[in-house]
Amino acid sequence: MFGNDKVKLLVIGKSKKPRCFKGIDMDTLPVSYRANKNAWMTSLLFEEWITRWDSALGKQSRKILLLVDNCTAHPALDTLKNIRLEFLPPNTTSLIQPMDQSIIKNIKGHYRKELVQMTITAIEDNLLSTSCTATKVSAKITVLDAIRVVAKSWRQVKTQTIVNCFRKGGFWVTTSEEGTEKNLASQESNEEQALPEVVNGDSYLLIDEDMKCYNEDGTLEDDIVETLSNKRLCLEDGSDSDSDNDTVVRISNVVAKRSIQVLQQYFVEQGFSDTLHASLDMCADEVFSNAASKMAQTTLDPFLA
Repeated sequence: MFGNDKVKLLVIGKSKKPRCFKGIDMDTLPVSYRANKNAWMTSLLFEEWITRWDSALGKQSRKILLLVDNCTAHPALDTLKNIRLEFLPPNTTSLIQPMDQSIIKNIKGHYRKELVQMTITAIEDNLLSTSCTATKVSAKITVLDAIRVVAKSWRQVKTQTIVNCFRKGGFWVTTSEEGTEKNLASQESNEEQALPEVVNGDSYLLIDEDMKCYNEDGTLEDDIVETLSNKRLCLEDGSDSDSDNDTVVRISNVVAKRSIQVLQQYFVEQGFSDTLHASLDMCADEVFSNAASKMAQTTLDPFLA
């Protein structure tokens, strides 16, 4: 309820051993990865996952209460020693399940924001055309890329967000610690824009239209055009000229952002700790924020001439 104890996400894919996992110890991934034909949660996967968690809690001499959806994939287990399962009443998940009170949407919001950044970086590296969208990029990234991004998105969910979502579901403390929690009414103004509900294929294709995960005054296309135009202006000004051998070569924002993404993949492949991942995330946020602040406003005229 206090949001300061987050466990690894369980990611379910379709391939048990994707090619991008070659040479990687799956136990060192920033998530727990399992697979089945439909990439669905099943009762067997749930039992395996929660039994592992129960064992880990036993080694820490801890006991917890876990709120669980009342669905067929979540069976009642009487073998757990350190986890007490409490199933929500039928048809109440959307009303009182804390994860459904914006935690899941918050994760998706961070994930989609990362896709937008990957889109811009890919265009800068001439890997995609300017007509490409974040939806198309999602079809090009590997399972390992997706795991890295979703793990980062989970780390970015703030403690206060989790506390607020528990409160919204009707769960809160009654001690003096309650006074330290922020009012739920301020949640919408402080959090990242959540991802809208997907109701059909068309809505998924337009899923980024109203999402404030980049410049609030523009669109994804505007940001892409601005980035490419800024790069072109730098070339026209001769900033990349090598005629002066004594000139110090400065690292461009494009190179810096690409280097950050390479490091993020390297951290995943080497199985570095969550603490190091979080530190790298902070560096990445600074690099992308700095790059965004240097973007110059431009028009479409140069591209239509």
